Amino acid sequence: MESKGVNIILLGPFPFFKNFGIELNNTLNCEKTWFRNPISSECFQSINKKDLEISIIKLMNYSNRWEKSFSNAYLFKPLNYLCPKDKDFCKNQLNGEIYMFDRDHLNFYGGKILSLPLLNYMQTKSLLTN
Repeated sequence: MESKGVNIILLGPFPFFKNFGIELNNTLNCEKTWFRNPISSECFQSINKKDLEISIIKLMNYSNRWEKSFSNAYLFKPLNYLCPKDKDFCKNQLNGEIYMFDRDHLNFYGGKILSLPLLNYMQTKSLLTN
């Protein structure tokens, strides 16, 4: 791909909420409505950021090496935007809204959160042309 001028952006790991899915398969039933009150406590998940960082260290080491090995390789790190640096815990919600669809997939809101940072990342790396 490098010889053809194709750039590759690898999305780094997303938070993984391993305790999600015991009662619920996804977060579709986590929206508060008049007929769904209260919402299941399983809808709201968190993980200690240090535990999360430890669990992904091998993957991040490999990803960083991969990025440095190719001139057309780029690593975008979603955790920088989904898990605020000033917090000890990473939650599956930002601004009171859940951004995960299930244990490890984003929902529409999660994609929306990352869309502008990803676009800015691509602009910073000169990956977008007019």
